[in-house]
Amino acid sequence: MDSTPILIFEPRGQSLTRVGSPRESRTKWRPILGVLLVVCLVLAGCGKSPEPAPPVSSPSGSNGDGVVAAARSVIGTPYTYGGNSPATGFDCSGLAQWAYAVNGAALPRSSRDQMAGGSPVSSNEIMPGDLLFFDEGGSPHVGIYAGNGVFIHSPKTGGYVREEEMFKDYWLVRFLSARRFL
Repeated sequence: MDSTPILIFEPRGQSLTRVGSPRESRTKWRPILGVLLVVCLVLAGCGKSPEPAPPVSSPSGSNGDGVVAAARSVIGTPYTYGGNSPATGFDCSGLAQWAYAVNGAALPRSSRDQMAGGSPVSSNEIMPGDLLFFDEGGSPHVGIYAGNGVFIHSPKTGGYVREEEMFKDYWLVRFLSARRFL
């Protein structure tokens, strides 16, 4: 190790000042670095992602909060064509059917049948738990309105159950209708 002193140039007095050797500087900082290392290791353990909430099993009554909670509990579950459970994955209508079923309400299986059921809701009266339908070509795509302009859906092959902003241009131009089942 080099024990050459560290020199600092001070423009005021145009002089060099000896601050200390590198070895002295390292030993002075060791306790502080040790404490910082321990703090970082402790905080790293705090960053673990929480486990998803278990599905809600009690009926939600007159609101869709239970349906939204159920859908949120499976965010990250892969899209599977024809899937309708956390174990198999979900397609869009399977997610809606499952979230309602764990809350004691029955929905038709296909998005086309879901769109034909329930009660129509005007776009300015949409509430959490209402189903939103979009034109994606072919059968309508369905998502569960979660509130604050966000809906939960299982998008397509290669995707995962996720939250999405319904006011993005992509979804606004494809919006077909909203239906209420609770």
